[in-house]
Amino acid sequence: MATFKVLQDEVLEILGHVAPSPTSPLRTRVKFYLNRAYLDVGYRFNFEEMHAEETFPTLSGTDRYTIAATIHSIMDLRDQTNNRIMKRVDIRAYDRTTRSSGKPFRYTRWNDCLILDPKPDAVITMLVRYVRVLIELSADADVIILSRDWDYAIMLRAAEMIARTQTDLAGLAETLATRYHEYIQSRTRVATWETGDLSAQLSPRIGE
Repeated sequence: MATFKVLQDEVLEILGHVAPSPTSPLRTRVKFYLNRAYLDVGYRFNFEEMHAEETFPTLSGTDRYTIAATIHSIMDLRDQTNNRIMKRVDIRAYDRTTRSSGKPFRYTRWNDCLILDPKPDAVITMLVRYVRVLIELSADADVIILSRDWDYAIMLRAAEMIARTQTDLAGLAETLATRYHEYIQSRTRVATWETGDLSAQLSPRIGE
């Protein structure tokens, strides 16, 4: 898997630049746009490498729980004690309900808070499945958590974004955008063939 330093050098080569010094303004821009491309690609598709889960106990009489900083978006929430999936509702629907206590059967998210409804009247073990927050690359030895097949897509996306900031590279930007979308489509076809179900790995994610 390519390191952050290797990705930087590859983007510079795509743009036709000889690798500058580690402290040059150009390399700083490449680092910035590589991270933007990493987040853009990572959050756009449903990568298994970004899936995680953890459990937490409810407290009787408490309906609000702080969401961990590692959670980007919630995929589903399950009541393991009573073996059922919680229904997600919009915060506005929650606001229209009368507060009560009992076995929660639905939840809503508000900022960094998870709200259960009704308010638990006993200790329940909850399982939350979620998409992890991506950590931006910083050190030269850092690597992305996605499979190495996606290094090239991230490099193309970063190079395209950099090219769009320079008027003399407008033509190159369009070429890179085309190459990026063609590569995404090729990876989509491979994933469909390998899994038999595109949604299992590369379906676009609906943001929370």
